[in-house]
Amino acid sequence: MERGSEFHAMIEKRWFSRYVHRGHAEKTLYCYENMQLEEVSSDAITFILGFQACNDVESTDKAQEIHSQLVKRGFFETNVVIGKSLLDICAKCGLVVGAT
Repeated sequence: MERGSEFHAMIEKRWFSRYVHRGHAEKTLYCYENMQLEEVSSDAITFILGFQACNDVESTDKAQEIHSQLVKRGFFETNVVIGKSLLDICAKCGLVVGAT
């Protein structure tokens, strides 16, 4: 990743975090989609904030998409906080079976 794109990724993640913490779940999910399209690398915090936004708008489709990305990258099995975030969204949306 070039220096300019690293800076761009840092800015994207900063806005992403601000949207979540200010209660703008729809903007958060829009930003998350853009980050994925631009192939900005996601870390554990990005996934947790994405789940929080899904939880706020009860978006099971987006939560399932984030979950599949977690599994592909191996985060789900190694990060307890991410697992708890997934359980929270699944329970809120009535997908407790999908959380196991």
